[in-house]
Amino acid sequence: MNPNKIHRFIFYSPDRFEPIMASPLMSLVHDDDRYQKSFQLFLERSSEHQCMKDFIHNKLPHILASIGDGKSHLNVIEVGSGAGDIDLEMLSELHKKHPEVTIDNEVVEPSSQQLHHYQVLVSQKPELNYTKFTWNKMTASEFEENWKQKKMTKKADFVHMIQMLYYVKDLGATISFFQSLLDKNGKLIITLVSGWLGETVPEIQEPVVQHRNKLLCNHKRHQMLPGLQGSELPEL
Repeated sequence: MNPNKIHRFIFYSPDRFEPIMASPLMSLVHDDDRYQKSFQLFLERSSEHQCMKDFIHNKLPHILASIGDGKSHLNVIEVGSGAGDIDLEMLSELHKKHPEVTIDNEVVEPSSQQLHHYQVLVSQKPELNYTKFTWNKMTASEFEENWKQKKMTKKADFVHMIQMLYYVKDLGATISFFQSLLDKNGKLIITLVSGWLGETVPEIQEPVVQHRNKLLCNHKRHQMLPGLQGSELPEL
């Protein structure tokens, strides 16, 4: 993967969403060892984690301030959580913005190794006592199927999908499902490498960025770039 790829952040509100094309990429979720090696190589050769940290501390707090609408309890769904280090930073920012609330956190991660690392990390942080963790060792589609089978009616205030849509068979259906879970003022945040996004779903730019102002930031070589609108988007 090109380490200089721009990383794009998109967030959705609970309202409209136009279906988009399915991903042609092969899933690694059934080969855990290969997945771990591939993911580690990705981290070593990309600016993904630094980009996420910049986003979490510079952009995310403003977004999180508007969720909840005065609730005393917030529901969070983390899809493709990995080892949890980035997810816990996001939870920390959520707690800073809403220090009095308790959080119910659904962790969705198909890799047993990654899920174990996340659980160990949580066990080392007693300050997370404001959060109840539910561990779901499953893919996004399995989580969706399980959610529907149980006829769950719970709504989510914050859903994030960090660098995980590459492994999804039906991109549009997956995004639509998790968007349908959002409560009023809820937010769904997605991160993808922008070159992949452009090659896979080029039509996402116009409806997402221009009409609903979903593009939060771009990142290249560890530098924050200003938010871009419509025709100002870089060529993908």
